[in-house]
Amino acid sequence: MAEQINVQQSVPQNVTPDVLTTSFLTVKFIIETYGWFILIIVSALFFLYHKYKPTYEKWRETQELLKEEEENKKNPDLSYNRQLKMEQARLRLQEKVSVDYAIRKEREAELAEQKRRLKIEEWEKHKEGRGYHSKSAIKPTQEPTDAKTLKSKRTNDYRPEFNPLGGGGGGSSGYRPSRRMNSGGG
Repeated sequence: MAEQINVQQSVPQNVTPDVLTTSFLTVKFIIETYGWFILIIVSALFFLYHKYKPTYEKWRETQELLKEEEENKKNPDLSYNRQLKMEQARLRLQEKVSVDYAIRKEREAELAEQKRRLKIEEWEKHKEGRGYHSKSAIKPTQEPTDAKTLKSKRTNDYRPEFNPLGGGGGGSSGYRPSRRMNSGGG
């Protein structure tokens, strides 16, 4: 029996500290008593925050600009160096745009030259009597396709149930005004 008593005494008991219990009960009492007031105040603060946030942001930006202008007045070399860096960045961007423009113009010129050559070739074929704008000839820019993929493309290009001459198209085409009837006998 002595061993059982020692085992029971050596097991620690889980006791909640008084500080946690009292603070929990205090918070619970405040929420129970003033819950609606707290909710109204929090929602009003949330509304005011979102309403005046743009005004505050604008005011903060103006304050930063004024501070920056003041620093520029005190140290003009810093301002000059910043402007030089900005100008260099603009020049780099402009050079990149110019290079891209030149490449695009070159591609457009190549395409125009290719189209011109195709027109000349077709005109030569026409002179020889082989047909003008022959649809059976495969253009060099296109890859030859087999009949299955060509057929599937054709079926997907339009809706077979739609016929613009049939009159049964959209919802507005079914409207017909009622005929006039004189039902008043007068």
